This record gives sequence, C-alpha cells and structure tokens, in this order.
Amino acid sequence: MNSAFKLMVAMLTILAAGGLAVISSNYSPGFASNLEIAGIYSASLAGDAEIPKVNTDATGEALLESNAQAAVLGDSAATASGSDISYKIDVQNIEEISSAYIHMGRSDENGPIIASLFKPQTPTGKINGELVNGTLSAENLEGPLVGKQISELLDLFDRGEAYVNIHTAANPDGEIRGTVQQG
Repeated sequence: MNSAFKLMVAMLTILAAGGLAVISSNYSPGFASNLEIAGIYSASLAGDAEIPKVNTDATGEALLESNAQAAVLGDSAATASGSDISYKIDVQNIEEISSAYIHMGRSDENGPIIASLFKPQTPTGKINGELVNGTLSAENLEGPLVGKQISELLDLFDRGEAYVNIHTAANPDGEIRGTVQQG
C-alpha cells in the first residue's frame, strides 16, 4: 500500500468515527505530523481540584467537541473554526447536583461562569452515569464571553483557562471540577 493511500485511509477512518481530520498537503512519509485531530477536549472532575479542596468520593468526566470543519489547503496550514460545541458529562458517586457550568479560570483560581451546562429546577438524586449532554452555541455564552464567538471559548480551552464545575446542595461553590484540556 503506498503512503498516499495509507494517509487517505487513516483520514477516512477518523472522519467515519466522528473525529476531525485537519491535514496539510505538505505530505511526508512520516505522515503523523501531517495529520492532526482537532476540536476534542476533556476534563477529569474531582473534589481535590476544587478551591478549596472538597473531600468527596464523587468523580466525573466532561467530554467536549467543537464542530470545526476539516480543511484541506494547498501549501498553507489547515485551520478549523466551529460554531458550536457538543458536550457530555458523566459523574459517579454524587447526589443533589444543583448545576454544572464552565468557568473561566486556571486550575489554581476560581473564576466567573461563562456557560451553563446543567441547571435543574430541583437538585438531582444520586447519579452514577450520564448527567447531561447538549450543545453550546455563542448565544449560550455568559459573563465575560457574552456577545463573543465559540472560538473565544475554544481559545480558553487551548490555553487551559477554563474548567467544568459541578455544584451540589452540600457544596454550592462546587463539589468536583476539572480543567478543560485538549484530547
């Protein structure tokens, strides 16, 4: 199998799996450097990431994916921009969840809410599994990001300056949190 065909098969496999392939036509035999997965983010949620730390058995995982489009460009680098972000949050050993948000801030600071992910009318019962899934668009941005584009939220993700925080009745300032990072 020639190298160009292998690259095409790899790209189609990624796209078929729901991923995003961003490629450059400057192909070389070490094609891994020419093929990049973009727009996938995650946050591992735990009480010890809260400020101050929270003693809890609760954990979680937030997965976020931009709807960025694959670009194939001549000799220039490929770029991607998205107009919304799909998200899913799974949690374990947690109850009475009152809200889930994305906040602006590094891992060593508390920051303002910039997007609401989950706001029930009354706190939940105990949850072990999916808390919520949905889609964020620019219209959903809050606080310092009101009127901004999703690309500005993605920039915060790329710089490690946003975190997902799950708030509960027992810990109204947050019971578990995690910094959003690529991958």
